[in-house]
Amino acid sequence: MTTVRKSLSVLLLLLLTAAMLPASEAEVLSRLYRRVVSLEQKYDILQSLALVEDRSLDAFYTGVLDDLLYGDLFQYKGDAETEPIWDEMVLITVRELGRYKVLASAPMVNDVVDRSDDNALVRAEALIALGSMRAVEFAPAIAMRLRNLNFNTRSDKEAAEKEAYGAVVALDRMKEPVGFASVFYASIGWYSRRVTSVAERALADMMDDPTDQLAAIIRDASIYEHKIRALTVGQASRASTDANNRLAVVALAEGHRVTENDPGLRVAQGDLRKEAMRTLIANGSRNEDAIRYLELSARKGFDMDEKLLAIQALGVLGTDPAVTVLADMLSAYNERQMSGIAANNEELDLIRQIIFAMKLADNELAVESLTEIKYSDYTPALERQADEAIRSIQN
Repeated sequence: MTTVRKSLSVLLLLLLTAAMLPASEAEVLSRLYRRVVSLEQKYDILQSLALVEDRSLDAFYTGVLDDLLYGDLFQYKGDAETEPIWDEMVLITVRELGRYKVLASAPMVNDVVDRSDDNALVRAEALIALGSMRAVEFAPAIAMRLRNLNFNTRSDKEAAEKEAYGAVVALDRMKEPVGFASVFYASIGWYSRRVTSVAERALADMMDDPTDQLAAIIRDASIYEHKIRALTVGQASRASTDANNRLAVVALAEGHRVTENDPGLRVAQGDLRKEAMRTLIANGSRNEDAIRYLELSARKGFDMDEKLLAIQALGVLGTDPAVTVLADMLSAYNERQMSGIAANNEELDLIRQIIFAMKLADNELAVESLTEIKYSDYTPALERQADEAIRSIQN
């Protein structure tokens, strides 16, 4: 290699002194690349060219990759001695084509992805180059590639990680909706933190409003923790509050989907419903599509926390249909209390929450059932709470 470098230096010196014409460094080196014969010399020049910033090199790098893949230089791929150099030349070339965003070279770069099964680093670099040049026609194939990697079926985990990293970066740069779900699952996948962290950052950057993609994940995911994760990704996105509320309603509906009587699954569904309701409350949601699900949670929730959250969410919603649900629940408790069936401690907590929610709602439809409390033989403290709610609504 020392002899090669010496001969290369001499050849470069001769070219520079003989040309006697003004030329950029890129022009000189690209001309020299075409003159030298050995693969090692071409590799040395290519390394030097990679340090040069010159957009006029677009056509040069396209020609180099064409020669590496389909021309005279392809003969070096199958040779044990020269294949590592060939791989390095392909890696440098696709990286530079990506840096200069040479979209016309995308089909060739995609060929590198498809034909580099024995070199994950080259494949990853080619994927990143496709992303940099925004070759979006290849986004579906890259998304499918990442989806398959997420299943963790490859025996060579290190190679799979490199490829997954390249696919995530590519899809992030392309910003195409088709890649969102694959990147989402990569962010919670089997990979090391290097891959999951870049996928997490990509989720926040790929789309301003990923609501439709996240809704599909919430409906289709088989693991409820993934559904919850999709909901939290939505809240952290740049989507509007209304869009986030729609997503929360999707999650709430999914949480109420009838399933087998599996205790663990029931807990997971309850967690999803509670996370959805916290979102609706935090956003001050007025989305009436949530009412029927909130009523189910308020009346038949998995635990006390779910029931209390549902009642609060109905109060935050505050529309006539929402307050009617609260009023019907309170009136039912009042009737039982008046008939001599005293509310137990849990029921009293629910009644206090209903009164609090009615005050939040600030809706006249609540006044009648609140007034009934005075005549239902509750504690003086509960009656005072009801009076305060009535005064707040009527003022």
